This record gives sequence, structure tokens and C-alpha cells, in this order.
Amino acid sequence: MKSSRALVLAMALLVRWLRPEAAHSQDFSPAAPSGPQPGAAALLERALPQGGGAWTLETAVTRWLASPSLETRSAALAIGVGPLRAAL
Repeated sequence: MKSSRALVLAMALLVRWLRPEAAHSQDFSPAAPSGPQPGAAALLERALPQGGGAWTLETAVTRWLASPSLETRSAALAIGVGPLRAAL
């Protein structure tokens, strides 16, 4: 039973990792509203955690000048337990 849950979780994480969302470059993305933002990348960028303890995994990809050789990928993980928040 536990091995099937682990397999489903591993498959979901693999699909999420292989299909990253597009990210905007820092110079041209619109200004974000002030205050806490949801997500691991926002926690790393702004250091304002959103309330509620949970874990979040985000992936992003940026292709500079539409060139596949100038592609940047990122992954961010945020974990919240009680009042503690961490991201990497």
C-alpha cells in the first residue's frame, strides 16, 4: 500500500519536473503586489511566507532570445510546519 502511494507521488513529481511552467525574465515581469505571495519561488525571492503550513514544489523555465541553448531551469521547494517556513 505504501509502495503504491510512493510510486504515485514519484510519478506526479516526475511529470511536474518534466513539464515546467514558463517564467518571465526579471527585467520584464510586471510588478507583484506587496505582501506575502503563494509559492516557493516567491518565498525565496521576497522572504515573505504565506500563512498556513504546507509544502510546495515549483518549477520554471526561461528561454533567453528564443534560443534553446540559452535556457535556464529552476526548481524551488517550500515547507511549512506550524510557524516555521523554509525554502530551497
